[in-house]
Amino acid sequence: MTKQRAIILIVTGIPTSALAAEPALSGQLDPYFRMLWGLCIVLGIMLVVYGLLKKRFNLLGRRPGN
Repeated sequence: MTKQRAIILIVTGIPTSALAAEPALSGQLDPYFRMLWGLCIVLGIMLVVYGLLKKRFNLLGRRPGN
């Protein structure tokens, strides 16, 4: 009887332990991917603004005297 219990515990315990380890790794990497995504967005915005400024785009508009 103990041999059957051991087999049942092993068979039912392996998938549970394998699935239990997956969210921990995913949960640890999520903040890093969010940070990288945020940095890419900020870099993209900076490049767009830089490109507009290189084409002499002025956010305040031209002064009539110049």
